Amino acid sequence: MHNTLLTTLLTTLAARASADPDALVLSGSDEIVTAQRLYAAVLTGAEQLSAARIRALALHADNSPVWIIIDLACQYANIRLVPLPLFFSSQQLQHALESSGVDALISQQALKQDAHPVDLSCLKLTGLNCQQFTAAEVALPEGTDKITFTSGSTGEPRGVCLSSQ
Repeated sequence: MHNTLLTTLLTTLAARASADPDALVLSGSDEIVTAQRLYAAVLTGAEQLSAARIRALALHADNSPVWIIIDLACQYANIRLVPLPLFFSSQQLQHALESSGVDALISQQALKQDAHPVDLSCLKLTGLNCQQFTAAEVALPEGTDKITFTSGSTGEPRGVCLSSQ
């Protein structure tokens, strides 16, 4: 079940996409996203992530409009999102991937050897790829929708479990 804030946001976005489809709603260093494109990308991304049966998705990418699209698509599809900073070492990344139970990763480079690609149209022309792999189940607090990791400057990164609320 979608949370009220997300439902309100998507209803507002749908109305904006219908009334003014070419309205600029997001801009990044090298792209702009219109209301219609954002709404369609969120719905399509959610559908494609769900069809791939992804339970938890790690996003290893710089902040950009695509980052927002993936975040909203995960919320809409009830998929746990684990944003990972680009400055994490390979050991920190592996720890975050394993401890959060993610079974898919969006990144510029392949971080898992045993992964297979997932085609997400919202990633076209971004330089990012989605890989899916087998992951062990991990026990998390009920309602965990996002896990944000600390920098791990004094050891392994620690995840903070967040709900959509």
